[in-house]
Amino acid sequence: MMVNPFDLKTVLLAKHAQHVVLIHFPIALFITAVAFDVIAQWTKRNGLADTAYYNLLAAAISTFPVLATGIAALGACVPLERADLAGMVGAFPRAAAGRGLAGLPSAG
Repeated sequence: MMVNPFDLKTVLLAKHAQHVVLIHFPIALFITAVAFDVIAQWTKRNGLADTAYYNLLAAAISTFPVLATGIAALGACVPLERADLAGMVGAFPRAAAGRGLAGLPSAG
């Protein structure tokens, strides 16, 4: 059976498709916010600084659906146990706490 790529239901309900599409929004909004902020600092226009703020706010808000769809897509590709996800997330604070990152000697 062949899947119709133009069927809206197929596109919206594919487990991996949403993350691939949504990830571009926070990235683009952040880059645009930085550009507006640099231009606002250069031209001393408060309206551009406000625009940069709202772009950053939209980027922060749009991160939550991206995170949710990314975890769903990861779960669809590789079955993860809850402990595996906690281990991945917990590895970063331990590395930042001075235990070294990727085999590098710790600062302490």
